[in-house]
Amino acid sequence: MTAAQWNADFPKWLEAYRRATGHPLDAIVYDLDWRPSWSEVVIPGIRVAHQAGIRVGIVLDGAGKSDAEAVADYKKNMASVAGLHAPFDFVVIANWTPHPANDLPQSDPNSFTGVLHYYNATYHPSARNCFITHDLHRRNRELRGL
Repeated sequence: MTAAQWNADFPKWLEAYRRATGHPLDAIVYDLDWRPSWSEVVIPGIRVAHQAGIRVGIVLDGAGKSDAEAVADYKKNMASVAGLHAPFDFVVIANWTPHPANDLPQSDPNSFTGVLHYYNATYHPSARNCFITHDLHRRNRELRGL
């Protein structure tokens, strides 16, 4: 689907959802493929959602073949989003890939909590609306030695 088609269909879909349920969605969360020109969809989508009284968030994630590569990808994606100055209502920082492999310590810039610390220190020193998620299923398998 092209960005133009998405931007034409998205407001119609939101209205159809509201009519069918009697309520607007509570929130829209963009979980992006960072490679194409995602801002062409996100910026108009934020405007449409806010006009409909819907909160908008974005998933910030990263991937790489090492902890350092994944953290660099997180930082690149964070900078891309910050550069838009888009009025997101909340951010979800997610880790569902093998890297970074360690959640702790926060003092390690290549750990997941190191990524969270970087985000908060760099972009939102007083962040209130930052949600954290990671692959608990993967972590549980690792703890059981599977």
